[in-house]
Amino acid sequence: MPTLNHAEGELYYDVIDLTPAWVDDPPSVLFMHGLGFDGTIWADWLPAMAARFRLVTIDMRGCGRSSVPEAGYPWSFDGIAEDILAVSDAAGCGDRIHFVGESLGGIMGYHLAIHHPDRLHTVVSINASHQGGWIGGNVGDWDRVMQTEGIEAWSRSMMEFRFGAGVISDAHYAYLDGLQTRSARHVILEVSGELLRKMDLKPRLASISTPLLLLMGEASPFVSVECACDIRSAVGGAAQLHVIAGARHGVAISHSRECIGATLAFIGRHCET
Repeated sequence: MPTLNHAEGELYYDVIDLTPAWVDDPPSVLFMHGLGFDGTIWADWLPAMAARFRLVTIDMRGCGRSSVPEAGYPWSFDGIAEDILAVSDAAGCGDRIHFVGESLGGIMGYHLAIHHPDRLHTVVSINASHQGGWIGGNVGDWDRVMQTEGIEAWSRSMMEFRFGAGVISDAHYAYLDGLQTRSARHVILEVSGELLRKMDLKPRLASISTPLLLLMGEASPFVSVECACDIRSAVGGAAQLHVIAGARHGVAISHSRECIGATLAFIGRHCET
């Protein structure tokens, strides 16, 4: 269970390398989750991709098994990007990675493509907005819900936004609900309030030249298909959109098979693996 001491905190990550011994320097895929989750959400993805790639999952600072900063930490997209790249280096990913992120992780894919394109082969962004004004759902009500009803009530509402009835097993549902209820309340509120609701990446999207796949759940309450179309239009020819019918915000988990297939096809079209 490797950890990296970086910027006054420990970052937890896992490396899965089952590529054949005769393959020199296999390409690396680095995965980043969104708020309330950790690197274990990619469990379905890893066996499907492990024969072709070195795989790295990261627990974002403040989430999962990584260090939780005290309230008032100066959250920034630049700081999260520095954490991601530090883990990439520590995990031996080489100069460039394929990056896969969901929700906040997907937003970090845009940020990396804008500010660190030299570190990327491709980006797969899953249910991720580009402007705070596009984010739907009940994000503006999170503070009140946590204050008056507790983080358990917040998690219940999030699970309804993420998953329709019966799309994952009861055990899987309970596990993910548990991840959310163990989250640090101040991290959820500070990151959503200071970063997500205030962000405006649209003016810089046209600078993205890294191949970008937008994976979107058709029924996500937080990120609409119209939002995805706006991103694709702003990025231009580097962006491709794949909409998954009926999926809510947890599409990377509930519809992992379709997401994985689209991701592998996308990477294959743009890079030799």
